Amino acid sequence: MPNSLYHLSLSGVLLLTASQLSANDDSATETAFEEDTYYEELIEFDDEPLEWDISLGLAYSVSQTPYVGGKQESELMPYFSIDWGPLYFDGDSLGSYLYGDDNWGVSASISSGILNDSERGDSADLSDMTPLSDVVMASISVEIEDAWGALEASLAGDVSDKHNGIMASVTYGYPVYLERWSLMPTIGADYFDEKIAQYYYGVNAKNTNATRALYTPSSGINYSIGIGAEYEVNDNNSLSFSLETQLYSDEIRQSSIVNKSHVTSLGMAYSYLF
Repeated sequence: MPNSLYHLSLSGVLLLTASQLSANDDSATETAFEEDTYYEELIEFDDEPLEWDISLGLAYSVSQTPYVGGKQESELMPYFSIDWGPLYFDGDSLGSYLYGDDNWGVSASISSGILNDSERGDSADLSDMTPLSDVVMASISVEIEDAWGALEASLAGDVSDKHNGIMASVTYGYPVYLERWSLMPTIGADYFDEKIAQYYYGVNAKNTNATRALYTPSSGINYSIGIGAEYEVNDNNSLSFSLETQLYSDEIRQSSIVNKSHVTSLGMAYSYLF
């Protein structure tokens, strides 16, 4: 199944990095400024002890799959995130904030790939194909926020030696604040190289049959549109939501194991901040 926590995590990152844009009141600006100190702690080697922020909760996701015969998948799972100074673990992503300033930052992480549907949507029609393995990607990201919104760009590569592909992503969001609600409409683009395309959507000679033609895709770009939301119940409890539609490139749509031009995913999470 694809990375079910990715969209919730991405919405949360964009909402966090853009939170200082709600400068209509001093308290919001002060809180957002404090969040930026995680970039500086690692560089300045402050003698003060690093603080822990731990969140526990539950996450639920529903996602479609583009594969022929694929099933709509749903999953209920525990949610856990932790921040310790510049280090963080969120969902299935482990990383560190490397450097930054008031309105930008650089971070590095390892996580499962965005296109990481190693089960091909649990499709019975494709169960005879060569099995895929889960892929671990290492990435470096740059986040920028200003009055015009929040922008995240990242470059990721396979470090698990499964497909050895490279992916580049860019996502733009504009935060909207309504009392306890934080909303983030987003648009994005994901570039993937031919190694990733072949791994997930290619069909080699060994896996062809009467209805499954040989297919060797090239690199391509997927586009996405979605919205993330967070509701702050109180200082400790919050609810998060994400809804995204991903539009597939021709390189994916033309595959003989794909029968959808786009898919939609929904994520919901409850978290308690200690």
